[in-house]
Amino acid sequence: MARATTPACPMNITAALAVKRIMEREKLAGTIVVWPGVAEELVAAKAYYVRDGLFKDVDVVLFSHVSSSMGTSWGAAGGNGLVSVEYAFKGQSAHSAGMPWRGRSALDAVELMNTGWNFRREHLRIQQRSHYVITDGGDQPNVVPSTASVWYYFRETEYPRIKEMWDIGNRMADAAAMMTDTTVTSRVLGAAWPQHFNKVVAETTYANIKAVGMPKWDEADQALAKAVQREMKQNERGLESELGRLGEPVRDEDNRGGGSDDIGDVSWVVRPSRCATRPTSLARPGTIGRAASPWPPRLPTKAARPARRCTRSPCSTSC
Repeated sequence: MARATTPACPMNITAALAVKRIMEREKLAGTIVVWPGVAEELVAAKAYYVRDGLFKDVDVVLFSHVSSSMGTSWGAAGGNGLVSVEYAFKGQSAHSAGMPWRGRSALDAVELMNTGWNFRREHLRIQQRSHYVITDGGDQPNVVPSTASVWYYFRETEYPRIKEMWDIGNRMADAAAMMTDTTVTSRVLGAAWPQHFNKVVAETTYANIKAVGMPKWDEADQALAKAVQREMKQNERGLESELGRLGEPVRDEDNRGGGSDDIGDVSWVVRPSRCATRPTSLARPGTIGRAASPWPPRLPTKAARPARRCTRSPCSTSC
């Protein structure tokens, strides 16, 4: 009996219900699981699903995203994985006008770290993407901020390069704390492995895409699409009428793009009998400090389940 999962967006739910009816009509054995992408853009849910074994008996993960031409691909995707880290600095408050020398500004540390990172960008690979927001900048101008925080996304095409960027960020945070006589801690809010898609599933999906074909747009459809594109100051090309191609893996790693979804990949934990044990070197979301695993802390009531990463394409089954 096959077991398949799919993320819970309206399009995928509709597809899952259609497949359910076909399975009932044709008396096909199997289980379909629709799982919600809770806080998906924060890469905050899938690691918990993996930790709790929700993909343990899954044979295939069917993944889809909005596309204008219904294309699909297999192999390594051109997007990035990432680690989401918040750095929290702690200093000493003081009156900014009366006795500023007594203060140790946590906000100064945040700003120094950000300045250092912006200078470092010139010496990072083109494929990287990194960005930050200041989540805590103090209370009011006449008080030296005793606390301040900055939240970073470090993105790259491969796990070792993500870890390298994260290590640089950690060193910059430590250096900023030293320069300001403050202290710093960090916590991982989420992590996403670079995506990898299965060839057989992609080819099968594409055969069905070709069988169904693109929608037949009429003049009113095209006029509306062009009006929206004009309003958004985009090229007025209307709706796509040609099918997207079946994409092959990106083979030249150095030419890969830096674009990225904030969603991550769970395909490498599917079918553990054919997968090797994954590396455990990204930090756990929700922990303070720099831990050694990309997954959430285990609850005391849950038995630990090993997560695995595929080392060959038959294990990776997203499409």
